[in-house]
Amino acid sequence: MKILIVEDDKSLARSMKIVLALEGYEVKVVNDGQDIIPLLCSTVYKPDAVILDLHLPHIDGDELLLGITDHWPSTKVYIFSGFVSDHAGKIHAAEHTGQIKGTFTKGRHSLVDIMAQLEEDSF
Repeated sequence: MKILIVEDDKSLARSMKIVLALEGYEVKVVNDGQDIIPLLCSTVYKPDAVILDLHLPHIDGDELLLGITDHWPSTKVYIFSGFVSDHAGKIHAAEHTGQIKGTFTKGRHSLVDIMAQLEEDSF
């Protein structure tokens, strides 16, 4: 399964990538929201799941969430952000697509929680 991690904290993203790769996932990381735009337009790369931080440099997390749901309608989205409550309205609006499979708050949740949800949603 292909997982795209969108996380500006490079240390956290690297740790997540290592753990997920050890579990057998094919993982790609982008650290800046702008770096995902070429991927959204690509016909070559399409992840099965995105682990998305909503607080990113150079692009609003809400815009990015809408771009993901529009361009990759079958891709599952797992929000992992310290600012989930700031985006509650947009998250709720996007939940109707069924693509948002979990919302996890940094500090209260960990990668273990996301991995458990990935397993539960097993593709």
